This record gives sequence, C-alpha cells and structure tokens, in this order.
Amino acid sequence: LINVPEESRGNKQIVRKTARERAIEIKPSVRKYYVSMTPPNVERPIADWERLAKGLETSMGLVHGTDAKLPRWYDLDIDYACLRTLSKTLRDAKWNVTVSVWQDKEVIEVQAGYVEDSYGAAVDIGSTTVALYLCNLRTGELLAAESEMNPQIVYGEDVMSRIQYAIEHPDGLEKLHKAIISTLNKLLKQAINSANMSLRAEPQTASAKQPSTNEEIASGKEQVRPRNDIKVDEILEMVLVGNSTMHHVLLNLHPKDLGLAPFVPAIHKSVDIKARELGLHINPSGNI
Repeated sequence: LINVPEESRGNKQIVRKTARERAIEIKPSVRKYYVSMTPPNVERPIADWERLAKGLETSMGLVHGTDAKLPRWYDLDIDYACLRTLSKTLRDAKWNVTVSVWQDKEVIEVQAGYVEDSYGAAVDIGSTTVALYLCNLRTGELLAAESEMNPQIVYGEDVMSRIQYAIEHPDGLEKLHKAIISTLNKLLKQAINSANMSLRAEPQTASAKQPSTNEEIASGKEQVRPRNDIKVDEILEMVLVGNSTMHHVLLNLHPKDLGLAPFVPAIHKSVDIKARELGLHINPSGNI
C-alpha cells in the first residue's frame, strides 16, 4: 500500500498565504522623478544621457560640495538596456520624461511624459509553497497576492532530497532552477491580472491638472489620480527570500556543498541581479 502525500500529488493545489496590512515607513528602492529639459542645439550639443543626468541633479536635489571636482550627477549611472532606447524616448517625449532611479544611483527606466506609479513584487520561496505579493512602490499598497505549490517538490520532498537530486543528475540543477523560474513568471502574470481586475472595479477619481512635485512623488503624499492597467514592464523591483537551498537553486548556484559538512554556501549575503539575467518577466532593467 503506497500513500502519496497530498502536497506531492499532481492535481491542482489551492494555496492561500495572506499578507497583513502593516504601518511601515515608505522608502522604496525605486523612485520616480519628472524631468523637463531644453532640447540640444548647435551651441550646446550635450549628449542625451549627460543632459538627462544633469536635469536629474536638480530634480533629485543632488547638490555637490564646494570641494568636489565632479558634479553629483556624474555619479549616476544608466542601465545598458535603458540606454539603448534613451534617445528615441527623449525625442518622442519632446524632452519631458519621468525617470525611475534605483537606490538613487542607477537610472533603470525613462518614460515619456508624467508617470506616477511603479511596482514591485515580494516573494517567499518556501520548500513547499511559493507566495508572491504585488505592491505599489510609491504608496506601499498591496495590490495582489498569489501562491502555489513549489514545483520542485516532484524532485524531492525536502531540501536534502533536492540537493541529492542535483548531485545525482547532470541536469538536476537546471531542472530545479527552471521549475522555480517558470512558477515565478506564472505567479507574476496571475498577480498582474488580479490587480488589474481590482483596479478596474475601483471608482475613478478626478485627475489633477498638474503633476506633483518630485518630493511628493517620492514620499507618496501627492494627490490621488486614476490608475491605468498595470503592465509587466512597470514592475521594477523584486525581493525574493528563501532558505539557503532555495536561494542557491533560484540563482542557479549548485547546492552540493550545502548538503556536505561543513555545509558552506556559495554566498551568504544578499545579491542584486538584473531581471533579464534570471529570465524573470518584469522590466528587463529591473532589480532582483
């Protein structure tokens, strides 16, 4: 007589992991700044990125010291994928754009005109369950929560059996890694659909005529405006947590040494990785 545990069965599981509303200080890793620039001319043919970066210096309040040899905007960087579309975006927008800056040091998105919101996802990768929460980075509002059984469970009930699977099979790590990435992309899609359905059901408020100040945008204190459907490329940040084995498999790091004394991981501290490197379906310049 063979008993197959419920969590290991192939039929569709219904998983619920709710998130409580908590009062927290809103300090998003990604902030938006509205920048209006003067177009280049023969007298001042400044390059597009340097022109934008200098405009951001004013919008972000970056004031350098008197003894500084270089202006503060010189420390700003721009993601390569974002740089490739920068020139066209600036000209299509007639030099009025909204710039998304990660950790106040890297530009990861430039959008035409005035744009208020950007979004992020928080993910708990458990050995049994994966839970994803879609949030508004400006307000901290929880927009959708989705969860599902961890698909790696078919390769092993617990972390030790999954480590053993990765050791014994040449393609073991690849299968485990692809399984979790696929599930995360599925949950992202479900969360966006759920959030958009909720947003469409909400009563729309009258739109303000003028964009808020950059301080208001960054702090989340500006006037409420109608919200459009969330698009996948508006998700600019994902934070993922899990035990050491889930962490290594997600990052495609072989977990072999986690299963052998003295149980040393490849890395202990948190890491920042571009979404495009992991194949996660958010903005390619977004941070994981």
